[in-house]
This record gives sequence, C-alpha cells and structure tokens, in this order.
Amino acid sequence: MSAVGRPTPRIDAVSRVTGSATYTGDVRLPGMLSARVLRSPHPHARITRIGAERALALTGVRAVITHKNCRVTWSSGDSRNTRYLFNNPVRFVGDAVAAVAAANSHLAEEALHLITVEYEPLPFVLDPEEALGAGAVAIHPGGNLSPREDGKPEPEVPPWPARGGVSHI
Repeated sequence: MSAVGRPTPRIDAVSRVTGSATYTGDVRLPGMLSARVLRSPHPHARITRIGAERALALTGVRAVITHKNCRVTWSSGDSRNTRYLFNNPVRFVGDAVAAVAAANSHLAEEALHLITVEYEPLPFVLDPEEALGAGAVAIHPGGNLSPREDGKPEPEVPPWPARGGVSHI
C-alpha cells in the first residue's frame, strides 16, 4: 500500500515524450498483414448483396471477411442479444461490414474501395425514449429491450447505483 495515493512516475515517460517508445503501429514482423475495415454508411440496413471478388483479385490481398464467411461472436455490452463481428442487418453508422487483410495498408485500403455492397435501408430510431415505446422500430429481433432469464423484456440495470448513489467498487 506504499504507492496508493502517492504520485508514481511512469516507467515509460522518457521514451514516450522523446518519441522513442515503440507502439503497436511501429511493429513490423515477417509476413505480417495489414487490415482495413469497411463500415456502414446507414444507421440501420439489411445487406442484400456484398461482392468482394474484385478485392480478392488484387495481388497481395489474402482475405476478405464479411457476415457471410465470419460468424465470430462479438460483444457489444448487451449480454442477451448475440452480436457478431459482422452483422446483417447493420445497426448503426460505422458498423463493420467487411474487413480486408493484405500485404500492406495501402493495398488493404485499395481493396476496400473494390468491395461492392447493396443495402436495403431500414427504419431507425435515434431517441432512446422513443426506442422503448410501443410500436418502436425493432433494432434487434424481439425488440429493443433484452429479455431477462424468464423471457420478460426489460432494461439491463447495472449492479451498482446508476445516479447519485455511492459505489463500493
């Protein structure tokens, strides 16, 4: 407990302020690939067609992954609705639609521009109170509230005081 409540110098302070620190973006390993992510321009839309053939045809592009070939579960903080690394439909502007792995970052970026995506825009809601109202656009299957273990939909409540309370964490 000798360090708690006392200023502690950062062990990497000098290397950071002098610019000699090594960051992950500085690391280059043999055979390392670079990745870029294509993101949705729509707040809510179904992907009706995605074409990666032209991107995959570029020499140096190793892979393109989308909702069609990648079913990796990805958490969004919602513990009750399963989310994937790539979802269809997309649920917000900037939601990941595809990722490219290529020999370098410039090639990965070029490949992104060759991916074609056709969307069917879906209704969306921006106001949280409106999203909880009767007849609101359902962003997730079954509605905008996650079901409890007994199936009843209700908002998730953190186990600590939300406002004005004292937390003992």
